[in-house]
Amino acid sequence: MDGKLTCWTASQATYLLRKQLAAMLAMPEAGVRRVYVDGSGCYGRNGHEDAAADAALVARAAGRPVRVQWMRANEHGWDPKGPPTLIDLHSGLDGDGQPRRGQEPDRGQYRADDDPILTGGNSWPKSTAQP
Repeated sequence: MDGKLTCWTASQATYLLRKQLAAMLAMPEAGVRRVYVDGSGCYGRNGHEDAAADAALVARAAGRPVRVQWMRANEHGWDPKGPPTLIDLHSGLDGDGQPRRGQEPDRGQYRADDDPILTGGNSWPKSTAQP
């Protein structure tokens, strides 16, 4: 392989997917190209990132491009599940009746921001991601 990866994905967070794929494959982020394709959306995270990781690992092992497409049963059986996110916002009007900026909420960490991809994310040892 030439040390580069092109990943066609419906991920809504391609910038984060690039970081995760590069870490999983122990390669520079600059070597990971993402091409967005239309796909279903979600609030939070679905299995697009994990399917992309599956494809990257299979392509590396096969030495050629592959397509991985999860079926509905795969998506519902293996996509990351988690609780909804609740954010409290506080605002109001100033003396002139104009909206005033409210206090920034403490959102905590948005669940999808740093979840490792299931097939070998940042929490897995590098040796696990090797073919």
